[in-house]
Amino acid sequence: MGSILNFVSLFEENNRPEWVIFGPFTDYIQRNYEYTVGIDIDNTLNNIIVIETVEHFKGCYRNLKTEFLGTTLFDILKNNDVKIIFASLADPAPQNSKDKLRDKIAELNLTDKVYYIDSVINHKDDKNTFCYHHFLEEPCVYKQEFGHFDFFTQNELGYKSEDVLENELDVFRNNKFLSFNRTIDKQHRFGLYHTYLTNDFSDSYFSFLKLWDDFGGFYTSTPKLTFEEYRSHLPIELDTKGQDVDLTSFKTSNTFSKSLFLDSCIHIVTETSYRCNGVFISEKIIKPILCYQPFIVLGPYQYLKELKRLGFKTFSEFWDESYDEIENPKERYFAIEKIILELNNKTINEFNEIYQKIKNICIYNRKVFDNYKVNSIPDIIKQIENEK
Repeated sequence: MGSILNFVSLFEENNRPEWVIFGPFTDYIQRNYEYTVGIDIDNTLNNIIVIETVEHFKGCYRNLKTEFLGTTLFDILKNNDVKIIFASLADPAPQNSKDKLRDKIAELNLTDKVYYIDSVINHKDDKNTFCYHHFLEEPCVYKQEFGHFDFFTQNELGYKSEDVLENELDVFRNNKFLSFNRTIDKQHRFGLYHTYLTNDFSDSYFSFLKLWDDFGGFYTSTPKLTFEEYRSHLPIELDTKGQDVDLTSFKTSNTFSKSLFLDSCIHIVTETSYRCNGVFISEKIIKPILCYQPFIVLGPYQYLKELKRLGFKTFSEFWDESYDEIENPKERYFAIEKIILELNNKTINEFNEIYQKIKNICIYNRKVFDNYKVNSIPDIIKQIENEK
């Protein structure tokens, strides 16, 4: 659509190797730009291969010389006037994964032929790298193109997500916190699970569905339980109760149980990235913003700072948000835990009073989200096009 570039998708669904996905960037390109499919490169065009990969960028650096359809990525790049985009958007790409790919590309003398696109904003100054907040932008792009968010369609959990309305916010809320935790697969989530089990959160909504492993180094300021004790309490369920689904695979993008949001006061977000301090804004923060809830975030260093840079407001008037400036992940966890436990000592009436004082910020944040119309991909394509 106006671009002099030709994008190349090497694979179709029926011959796609396991290390390649047809992710959001590939989907956008194929809906909006000219592209060809297959390994026959037309060298009369300005060709850009698009590869999105599983396991962050690991699928790329592990398979540069893997043979497919009689050739390899390395041979295609070496023998053709072609460049390549490696994209990793739906999960945060750790710096070490990206560095391994970059080093491998340098060893093969292909540095000037490669671009990287990811959702970790800390990487924005890396060479040949473009970063944007995919999970903030994707709903905006789809609203513009298709005219709706993913509400009012039956989801895998057996209900239809419904939008919380501004005129519903004055209802009395019977629960203090709301926190969705599908898999306990990281230290900060295991730490929160321990905090949940060793304190009284009977008037809060928490889910913890599956424990992947025994994280011996998780964060706790009180004695640990045995691994069997941790496992014996699971699953702790909210909207998955009674549903015959794989508790680790259902979508979270269309599971907005309206009653849970209207019956709780403060959202505890356990973000995807934490220890690596890569600022990756996922769909997890969109839920409280969309549903008019204040939030406490177990996320990376300066996560709240990035939200504020994007125009959102946070809640330092009501609790201590200096945790956002603590670079050490363990110390940051204890600072957040202290806030949660101090708030938990308040009565449910006090929580409702806090919510009524805070709801105007929540209304403001929802309006910022609704008016967020950024679409970074065309600008990225223009920059790449100008370099051709």
